Amino acid sequence: MTYPCLATWPSLPVRSKIYTTVSDHLLYMKALLRVSQIVVAAGVLLIAIITFSPPPQPYPTWPTLGAVPVNPELVAPGILGCITLVGTIRDGISVGSIAVGILGAVTLWLAATSLYALYASTAGGVFFGGLFTLISGIILAVGVFVQQLLGWNDSRNTYLRLQERLSN
Repeated sequence: MTYPCLATWPSLPVRSKIYTTVSDHLLYMKALLRVSQIVVAAGVLLIAIITFSPPPQPYPTWPTLGAVPVNPELVAPGILGCITLVGTIRDGISVGSIAVGILGAVTLWLAATSLYALYASTAGGVFFGGLFTLISGIILAVGVFVQQLLGWNDSRNTYLRLQERLSN
């Protein structure tokens, strides 16, 4: 993409500085997205370990936000699903991103419907939404870690391609 006002500028260092600033900002946003995916995936796995650990826990153990109880077994996998979907859309289409994107969509859907069923339902019964959402979140967290491990060199290749494209 060329900008007509920048192409007519006689000062090449200013034009180069603008392109470098834009490319640095894009790379910073991508790195921030990856780091947030890893941190939330680690949080989901930590919540799963705490939930499935043998020591008994007094229920409800949910923290509250004002008067509303916040179930971390539903919220953390939902946030991970949302971040994963944003990352999939932003990074483009590949086999790994499609698989993780589908897992992210399923996890986000399970979290949203489970939160709705938990807080809007007036019927009694056993609530299994947290279990299904947490299991889906565990699978998604493992998928995020595998994607990051297998695609670690991709960020360097992306940076080199971006620099090459901007230098032309």
